[in-house]
Amino acid sequence: MEETLTTISVFFTTMWQAISTSVWFFAFKVLAAIYTAVLLVDVILLIYLGDARKRLRQLRRGTNRIIYGPHKVKKLWNGIRKRLENDDEAQWKLAVLEADHLIDKELAQQGYHGDNFAERLAQIPEHAFSILPAVREAHAVRNHIIKDEDYELTHEEAKKTVKTFEQFLEDLGVGTV
Repeated sequence: MEETLTTISVFFTTMWQAISTSVWFFAFKVLAAIYTAVLLVDVILLIYLGDARKRLRQLRRGTNRIIYGPHKVKKLWNGIRKRLENDDEAQWKLAVLEADHLIDKELAQQGYHGDNFAERLAQIPEHAFSILPAVREAHAVRNHIIKDEDYELTHEEAKKTVKTFEQFLEDLGVGTV
């Protein structure tokens, strides 16, 4: 048995020496090295010139602009939720104002132009989001809070308004959960 293993080992060693010293194997190694170098240069050029990160952002979010990351949005949204858990109407109003502001910034960074939130909303086609009319109503609640200092916001209305904004953020692809 030992003799058979030795014979097999000698056979493969001899074969390897014959192949590795042949002209064909040398030519194969040179071509493989050239091919590898070309592939490496291609990958570098695709990343550098093609700006793959911008394209991926464009595919995922509909814009190539850098917007709030999911962790930042989640952190901001958790602060808004905490305000709603309070028994103070002023905290509820602040939650609505912060949610509206977050969406306004998000729309601006996604490329919707305008001087204010209403102008940015007007640029969105009606069929793009089914929740758009509810978002306009939620923005109207925000406007009441800003313009009328005696406006009384109920806890239920605040929750409904913030929930509408939350759904719109998720529809935009930003997410809050």
